Formats: sequence, structure tokens, C-alpha cells
Amino acid sequence: MAKERMMATCLVCGAITRTGDARPVGRPRKHSVEDLADCLGSHELTSGEFRQRAEATLDMSRATFYRLLERGRREWLFRQRLADGKWIAVSKSQKVAKASSGLPDQLSELADKALHE
Repeated sequence: MAKERMMATCLVCGAITRTGDARPVGRPRKHSVEDLADCLGSHELTSGEFRQRAEATLDMSRATFYRLLERGRREWLFRQRLADGKWIAVSKSQKVAKASSGLPDQLSELADKALHE
């Protein structure tokens, strides 16, 4: 009897992650979104500054940086402030608060900025 092979795919990107023999398919990833979050740390950086820091400290390509940046934003590891466009790390307590409030906080931030200008 022929052994049936089952494939599993990544829920985020759709890549094949394993076959029936449970071995990973393809080259292992060199960088992760957690690496990028660690690179940002407590810094407040523009996209360009953040990319240059990731390139210098992690030897990360531009394409990989922007792919992981988007994934980290979706996973609430970091966010871009509306006021100045700088990226900041999001703490676990902020993730819970932001997930529940979302848009009203952004609108408040914009209103406060407009009142103080």
C-alpha cells in the first residue's frame, strides 16, 4: 500500500510547512518577528531608522524587514504612532487595552493633537 502524504500550510502566508513525514519543507527562516521586536526594544524609530537598525544588527534584507514589520503590527508586537510616525513596542497590557478600544483611542490622539497645535 502506498503511504498517503498529508500537507500542512501556514495559516498566515499559505506556505507548505510539512508533509506526511513531519519534516519541515524548505529552508528554515533566518529571522522572526520576535527578532524584529527585540531589535526595536524601547527605541522610538521611524520606518527608515528601524529598517537601518534591523539591517545593521540582524543583517536583515529590506523585503524581510517589511514582511516582518507588517506581521508584527498585525500581532500587536509594535505599532506606529499617528502623531510622528515612529514605531514603538507594545506591552502586553497595552495589547489588551488597545484590542478592546481600538479606533476611539486613535481619534482621541488626533483630537488632542489638533487642540494643541
